[in-house]
Amino acid sequence: MMDITTGLRISPPQVTALKTLENPVEALLKHAQRLRQNREYSLALALLRKATSLESDHFEILSLMAEILGETGKRSEALQVRKVLKEFHPDFSTFYEFAHELYLTGQHDEEALKAYFECLSVMEDPCPQLFEIYKNMGNISVKLSDFDGAEEFYNKAYTVKSDSDTLLINFGTLEVQRGDFDKALFCFRQAIQVNEKNDKAWVGLALMHSEYGDSALAWANLTTALDLHPQNRTAVLLYAKWAFRDHRESQAIPIVENYLSLESFDEELSLILIQLYVYLNEFVKAQIETTKILAWNPNLKEAREIQKELRRIGEVG
Repeated sequence: MMDITTGLRISPPQVTALKTLENPVEALLKHAQRLRQNREYSLALALLRKATSLESDHFEILSLMAEILGETGKRSEALQVRKVLKEFHPDFSTFYEFAHELYLTGQHDEEALKAYFECLSVMEDPCPQLFEIYKNMGNISVKLSDFDGAEEFYNKAYTVKSDSDTLLINFGTLEVQRGDFDKALFCFRQAIQVNEKNDKAWVGLALMHSEYGDSALAWANLTTALDLHPQNRTAVLLYAKWAFRDHRESQAIPIVENYLSLESFDEELSLILIQLYVYLNEFVKAQIETTKILAWNPNLKEAREIQKELRRIGEVG
């Protein structure tokens, strides 16, 4: 039979099992939890939506729905569910999760900052999330170009957790924004002392040594970052751009190819890969990559122009 609310096909034995339990909402929740464990996210969400039609303010139902939506990249929907949770169950945890969801979207900076302040206003005792709150408030302030505010929040986070390599990288990034490369370099070095496997810290070092004109050391730092984490997008992007500058195009191609092979789509890096192919006269590969880009975005002007030029080269050849 077909459930008319969700469109989910449920077999008669499942219907019987649900009806025999005292609380059908709890039964739907248990089924959804099992489906989530098996990574059957669409089916789990269908059951949870059915459950909310029966009980719209059920805390566990809404929480699980928000978690799955977040895990599957449906941030805007997750945010709406977190907002409902905050309204029906106002406490520190729901305020925090709502603020954190706003932060993760990356599109509601001022609203996220305000939401984090709300978290702090309802917090009765120091909590495990306090470091994350201050750190994220600092990150938002950097994005808003409030560098003094960012430093204040980072310092507060530091008082909570002084041995965080992530926080040291954030301090370094703040100093880069301020143009104080000496302080930034110090922060990135400190982060590596705390955790030598932090690829972001190695990227920061690479950027600083590049600014100081030490190309050899910058390349060594960047290579270390990619050895630790080949999918670090910033590192891959830097490697490709620096490859044109320092004539390392052939070395950059497999790094960009590997990155793109594990990503659904990255327009900027795909365009750079095409440029690398063209520079090395690998026109067939360039044409294939151009076709891929246009399959994702048929209206991309840059790709259309490249396609025309590749066809012209083919005709001339």
